[in-house]
Amino acid sequence: MKKADYAVPGNFKVRVPKSKSILDQIKRWASAQNPPHEVTIPSAEEVSLSEASAWFEFLRFINLRLREEQKEARQPVLGLKSSTPGNAWIDPVMESYLNMLVRQNSQDRPFGGYRAIGKYKTYHSSRRTADVTEEVIGHLDAGKIVILDLSAGPVEIRTVLSERIARQIFERQMAAMHQNETPKNIVLYVEEAHNLIGKKADLNSTWPRIAKEGAKARIAFVYATQEPSSVHPNILANTENWFVTHLNNDDELKTLGKFYDYSDFIGSLKAAQDVGFARIKTLSSPFVIPTQINRFSPEEIKQRIASIITTGRSNAI
Repeated sequence: MKKADYAVPGNFKVRVPKSKSILDQIKRWASAQNPPHEVTIPSAEEVSLSEASAWFEFLRFINLRLREEQKEARQPVLGLKSSTPGNAWIDPVMESYLNMLVRQNSQDRPFGGYRAIGKYKTYHSSRRTADVTEEVIGHLDAGKIVILDLSAGPVEIRTVLSERIARQIFERQMAAMHQNETPKNIVLYVEEAHNLIGKKADLNSTWPRIAKEGAKARIAFVYATQEPSSVHPNILANTENWFVTHLNNDDELKTLGKFYDYSDFIGSLKAAQDVGFARIKTLSSPFVIPTQINRFSPEEIKQRIASIITTGRSNAI
């Protein structure tokens, strides 16, 4: 990220690997060169990002040179060797990261590397020190409401981020249940659901699994959409409570008509546009019920609560 010109937190340090085993291999290789290769070893365990980048680039250089020599000598091609006999110290994942750092593949051919993340700099904050997913879960554990506004970001950002947070919540809830613990009650609310849980998603992906299995892990899944035909069919099939107001598209009405007795309301759903008029199907009701929903008013609710409290006291007297 530093290479891609991301903002760096103040006094940020990186712990660099420099075990005795690795340093011994580097020194042996360096002294065997003609002339001997100069090696600059970081003086501290934690160094600046610039020093860390230089050290990791050097480790990659040494690793590739050792692999070339081992190949020529018809030895096992491991590069820098792990403390576990027969294993390479730089595994394929770390090798990919190092290649990204220098923007070259393992055959030293150039490619984009870290430039691939350059376009996301506007969504990065140097003030953060933790993963946003951990922060969200921490707030949920404290019983707080978390609102994640993804409307300003590109499609790929909101899709990946929302799925990652939902997956972490789902896996955490399921893990608690499997350990014979009682998971916390969680409500996931997704606005404009057709943008996140499209109908082409794999059945084993996060959102369909939450819709199908979330209830047993104490996850309530609430979603809102104007395009039910664009929502994954598995999620529609596992939706227990429906609140439908007005739809003016025949394709959307056709999709809705497949569920419960909504086919009886297709005409009114297309024609009626009264504010607050909904056709509601709940788990506790066998039929769709036309309902007029009153406007939510906090002051009116307070008055009703006060009236109930007062009436209750009067009855007690």
